[in-house]
Amino acid sequence: MPAPYLYPAKRHKRTLAPGPFTRYQAYKPYLREEFRRQCVYCRTPDGSLRSNAFGVDHYLPQVRFGTLRTLYSNLYYCCNTCNGRKGGYYPKTVDRAAKRFIPNPCDHTMTSHVVFRADKVEALTVAGAHTVSLLMFNDDEWLKHRATTRASVRQLQEDRRVWREHLSAVRLKLTTATSTRPRLESQVARCSDKISRLNELLAGLGVA
Repeated sequence: MPAPYLYPAKRHKRTLAPGPFTRYQAYKPYLREEFRRQCVYCRTPDGSLRSNAFGVDHYLPQVRFGTLRTLYSNLYYCCNTCNGRKGGYYPKTVDRAAKRFIPNPCDHTMTSHVVFRADKVEALTVAGAHTVSLLMFNDDEWLKHRATTRASVRQLQEDRRVWREHLSAVRLKLTTATSTRPRLESQVARCSDKISRLNELLAGLGVA
């Protein structure tokens, strides 16, 4: 399974320390950068939806932990679908005893709990199974969306490969060009712009 549908194999160590802000929404652009524009739960890249289809998730719900409402370490970048399904979830005593909880990438090694098999999320633990069920990772809409996103990634990567080859060919011609040099330099600029745009689109889909 190519990126973006991969769970991190080690815990995420936060690199940013924004704020403090009085509104948790102000942390969204920092969380977007922190978690590389992907939902921390289902791994959907925001470029496959819209950035306004994403929001800020309180891992420990603010309805129960009001003092953590604007604590950066309790906030995650999350698609609105997962955020809505998770809601104010907090594991009950019986759930904690049975190790039923929703893992997050900072406190847990995600690949210990969930992995992608083709377009589906497969649970490896009780917590993983609980998360897959609660957040409905494998409903029809998500399966279709992942297949479409992966197809888009493949096409964009192929387009980038073609433009990179064309750029290399033009640069080679430039080494011996005289009268055609202005035209070739214009082609180099055009190729470079195309590649930059494709890189931006791929970054929005969680691909370097």
